[in-house]
Amino acid sequence: MLLELHERKLQDIPQPSVTEGRYYAVEYQKQYYYGRALHTSEAEGGCVAFKFMHTAGALSFDWPRTDDIDQVHTSQVIYGPIYIVGSCPFTIVQHNEVEKVYKLLKKSRK
Repeated sequence: MLLELHERKLQDIPQPSVTEGRYYAVEYQKQYYYGRALHTSEAEGGCVAFKFMHTAGALSFDWPRTDDIDQVHTSQVIYGPIYIVGSCPFTIVQHNEVEKVYKLLKKSRK
């Protein structure tokens, strides 16, 4: 690592591995959302179709009445897979860790 720093080489950050059917925290328009990966495709340039949940209270999340589905690049996946508990509304087991990661990412970009 010291040699790489001396030569001013930066290593690429590995792209997160996203598995269909698993849940992830995704940064989306200056906020993050929890969603389930629906479809992954290398042919689409590393994009993944996600179905997103919305907040249903302080620390609970639920599916919106109208499906919120969008294609996002894997570089927007900031944490995961995550685990959900309950059934409508859900709680996120790693919510505190996701919050910390998101704050660190925002701070590093300033």
